[in-house]
Amino acid sequence: MRAPWTSAPIGEARPWDRWDRKALIAATAIAVWVFAVKLKAFLDLCYTSDLFTQTQEARSWLEGRFLYDNYYGRQLGIHTYLLLSALGVLVKPFGAPGLFVAAAASAGASTFLAHRILRLLGVDGRVAFGAGIALVAMPISLWVFGDGMGFHTDLLVPPLGLALFYALLRRRIVGGLVFTLLVCSVKEDAPVVAAVIAAMVLIETWFAERRWHRPALASIAVAVAAFPLLAWIKHIQPHATYELDHYAMLTGATGTTVNGFGSLIAFLLGRVLDWVTFSLRQHWPLWFLASTVGLLIVRPWFAPLGFLTTGVAWIMAGVFKHTNEGLVWSMRAIDAVLFCWCVILLGIPSLLRWAATLDPPRRQRLKIAAAGVLVASLAGQLYFAATGWDPIDLGLFRASPYTAAERKQANELFAIYRREGRPEEPVGSSPSLFRYAHDRNLLWLDHLKGRPRPIWILQDGEWPFTDFGLRAEDYALVGANGRFKLFKRIGS
Repeated sequence: MRAPWTSAPIGEARPWDRWDRKALIAATAIAVWVFAVKLKAFLDLCYTSDLFTQTQEARSWLEGRFLYDNYYGRQLGIHTYLLLSALGVLVKPFGAPGLFVAAAASAGASTFLAHRILRLLGVDGRVAFGAGIALVAMPISLWVFGDGMGFHTDLLVPPLGLALFYALLRRRIVGGLVFTLLVCSVKEDAPVVAAVIAAMVLIETWFAERRWHRPALASIAVAVAAFPLLAWIKHIQPHATYELDHYAMLTGATGTTVNGFGSLIAFLLGRVLDWVTFSLRQHWPLWFLASTVGLLIVRPWFAPLGFLTTGVAWIMAGVFKHTNEGLVWSMRAIDAVLFCWCVILLGIPSLLRWAATLDPPRRQRLKIAAAGVLVASLAGQLYFAATGWDPIDLGLFRASPYTAAERKQANELFAIYRREGRPEEPVGSSPSLFRYAHDRNLLWLDHLKGRPRPIWILQDGEWPFTDFGLRAEDYALVGANGRFKLFKRIGS
C-alpha cells in the first residue's frame, strides 16, 4: 500500500471519458482567449523589444542565418534558443502574431496536461477538470503567461515540462527522453528544470515503492549531459559589438574567471551561501509556499530541488545587480512555477486520499482549513505578482502608449509604408511603432553600428533618428499625422 503522502506512478493512463473531452475543449478555449488578448495588445501597440527580436530569431534560419536578430546579432552565444527556430514556420507567414499562437498553445496545453496528470494519479474527472483550469488561472501562472514583452521562448518550458512529467509518471522511457531533449533545447539553463522534474518522479517512486525509476534516471542523465553541451555551444560562439557574453560579464562582475562549463560550476559551488542569502532576501521560501498553495508542506523534501530553479534569478539580480530582475521578473520564475505546478499535481491526490480516510466531521474541518490555506496562498501570489517589475497582466488591461485617436492617426499614416515598403528594405522605427514595420529587416535605431542604413523611418515624436548618427538631409518627409512622421531615404 502506498504511503498517504505519496502519489507514485500508477502505470497505464485511464481511457478518455467525457471529462477528458471537456478538458480538451476548455484548454482550446483558454488558448483562443490568450491569443485574442495578446493580439489585441499587439494591435494596440503595447509590445516592443523582445517580441520582435524573437520574431527575427525564429525566422532567421529560413533566410540564411541561424538565431540572428538585428538588435544583438547572433543569439546563440547569448542564449541557446534552439527550439525557437522551430517557431519559424509560424513566424514566416504570420510575423510576430505567430509567436502568440505558440504562447496560446502553451497555456492551453498546460491546462490539459495538468488534467491528464491528475487523472493518471487517480483523481476524479470532475476534480481534475477544475484543478487543471485552476492551475493555469492562478495569479502566479497568469503572471508568467502575461509576459509584458509579449513573448519569450521560455514560455515553451511549462507545457514541455508537464509532458515530461506525464511521460515519466507513465514510465515511458522514450517519451521521457524525447521531452527531456525538447525541454533542454529551449534554453541553456533548461536542463536544470528537466533534471528537477525527473528527480521529483525518482524520489516519489522511491518513497512509495522502494525501487529506482529507470526512465527518470535516464532523463536525469540526459539533462546532466545536456547542461555542459549547451554551455560549450554558447561559449565557443564569437561575440561582436552588440552580442552579450555572459561569461565575460560574470568575470567582470565578480573578479572570478568564468570562461567555460568547469569554471561556471566552480563559481556556483563557491558562492552557494551567497545564492541562499539572495533567495532568502527575495523571500523565495514564502514564494514557494504561496505558489504551491501550501502543498510544499506535504513534500518538504522537494524544497532543495525547487531552490535549484532560482539559480538564473540569483545570477542576474544577485551577481549582476540587475535591480529590476530576480524574483520580480516573471521570465526568471518560469522554471520555479513549473516546479510548483508539479508539487501541486502530486499533492492534490495525496490530500484527497488522506481526506478519504477521515470521518465526516474531520473531513469538514479539513475542507475549511484547505479553503483558508487556498485564500491565503492566492493572496500571497497576488502580492508577489503585483509588486514586481513585470506585474500580473495578460494584456487584457495593458494600457497602450497612445490614445485611440493617436492609434488611428498612426494606422492612417503608416498604411503608406505598408503599401509601398518592401520586406527586404531596412526600416528603423520608434520602439512603440515596431508593429507597423516589416519585421524581416526591422532595425533598432540605437543599434545601427554594422547595420545597413534604414530606407524607411517610422517616428512618433520620440527617438529622433538624428540622435543615432543619421543625417536629416538624407531623408525626405513622406507624410505626417499628429505626432507621427514617416521618412524615406532620398534616392532609394
